[in-house]
Amino acid sequence: MKKEKKVLFVRSGGGMPGLDIHIGIWRALSDAGITSTENIGTSAGAIISALDSGGMFASEAEQRIRALSDKDVRKERFAWKLRALWVDAFLSHEPVRKLFAQLLPVGWSSLAKPLSVVAINEHNGLVREFDPQSHVDMHNAILASMSIAGVFPPVFFPESGGRYMSDGGPIEYVPLHPNPMWFDEVWVLVANAPYEYTPKKESVVSRFLMSMSVAIQAQIRRACRDYKLIHGEKTKVYIIRPDVGRSSSCLRFDHSLIPKARVAAAEQIRAQLSG
Repeated sequence: MKKEKKVLFVRSGGGMPGLDIHIGIWRALSDAGITSTENIGTSAGAIISALDSGGMFASEAEQRIRALSDKDVRKERFAWKLRALWVDAFLSHEPVRKLFAQLLPVGWSSLAKPLSVVAINEHNGLVREFDPQSHVDMHNAILASMSIAGVFPPVFFPESGGRYMSDGGPIEYVPLHPNPMWFDEVWVLVANAPYEYTPKKESVVSRFLMSMSVAIQAQIRRACRDYKLIHGEKTKVYIIRPDVGRSSSCLRFDHSLIPKARVAAAEQIRAQLSG
C-alpha cells in the first residue's frame, strides 16, 4: 500500500486583503493537484487554514470569500464613535463571530485535517499555538489569532488561566510548526507584498507603519530561512509569495487580488517544482 504523502500548508497573516491573496494561492495549488494533509496559520492565514482543514475545496472557499464585503467584518464600537479614552479597540467582534458561525467548521472535532492557529498571550508576550489538544473553543482561537491590537479587542480565555490573546502576527507572521520535519512537503504561503516605503507625506503614522512593515518583513525572512534549513531528501520546502502589489488598506477586502495571486502563485509553483 502506497504511503500517503504528508503535506503541510503554512499560511501567513495579511489582514483582509490577505484572505483574498491566500484564496488565490490556494486555487493555484489546487490547480497543480497539491493538497494539504495539515494546516497551520496566523490571522488571515488561520481563517483560510480552518476552511481547508474543515474539508472545503478551494473553489468553494473562493466563492465564499468573494461574496464578502467590508461591512461583513467591520462594525465600529459605539464608545469608539464617541472617542472614549478607555476604548482598547475601534472594531467590534460581533460581525466576525457571526461570519465564523456561517463560514467555519463548528469546532476542532469537525475538522477533516489537523489544524493549528497562532496567537499572542498578552500576559507574557509569548506565542500561543492552539490545536485540538488546547481544549479551547476553536472559533475563539481563530478570533484571537486575527484580533489586531488596537483594531479588535483581545479575546479572553478562562480555560488558559484567564489570559487575553490577540493577533499572532507581531510574533509569528509566518507561523513556525513545532515539527516541520514530520512532513514530506512544506508549503510556506506568504500573503504579503515585498517591502516598499513611499509615503505621499511623512507623518507620525507613516513612520510608525514603516517600522511595523520592516518588522514584518524581518519575520518573514527569518521564518523562510528556518523552513529552508530543513529542506532535504526527506522534507521538501517550497515558498510561495506572489507579488500582487499593495492593497489600499489591511482592513479592506480587495477581491481583484484573487486572480492576480492565482496567476503569480501558479508561476512560482511551476518554477519551484521544475527546479
